[in-house]
Amino acid sequence: MDITKESIAAACRHSLEQSLAAIQQRIDNLRQGAISTADNASSTSGEAQDDEYMIESQELEPNAMHFEQELGRVAEAEAAATDQHETIQLGSVVITDQLNLYVAASSNFEVAGTPFVGISTDAPIYAELAGRQAGDSVSFNGVTHQIRKVY
Repeated sequence: MDITKESIAAACRHSLEQSLAAIQQRIDNLRQGAISTADNASSTSGEAQDDEYMIESQELEPNAMHFEQELGRVAEAEAAATDQHETIQLGSVVITDQLNLYVAASSNFEVAGTPFVGISTDAPIYAELAGRQAGDSVSFNGVTHQIRKVY
């Protein structure tokens, strides 16, 4: 029995939401540390620590934005979860001889103990997979993958 697209999309979304929550928590902690340091600062070292907190926080913000964009792609794929695909496109589940893929967003996750690799439509491997169907082979990074099933 196939794992449903709905459960695959939900697991992918959950994985991304956890990653996003962890990044947002780190940003919040850094900002709180900067505020706390600023409140207690009585020296230049306190100001330097404050700057470090803010720099790291700013460096993490693009990562948070990336996960938000990926969640948007999963939402698009979820909207079409009942569609059955014969060719690989956004929202497809692709079973190969080596990997189980979900075309929506970049994330590794499991569904019912089965590992999946989520790929974005921006991923280089997607360019090789787009439009292919069960029975086709694709080579990527020197590895040939036999596509067994697309749904």
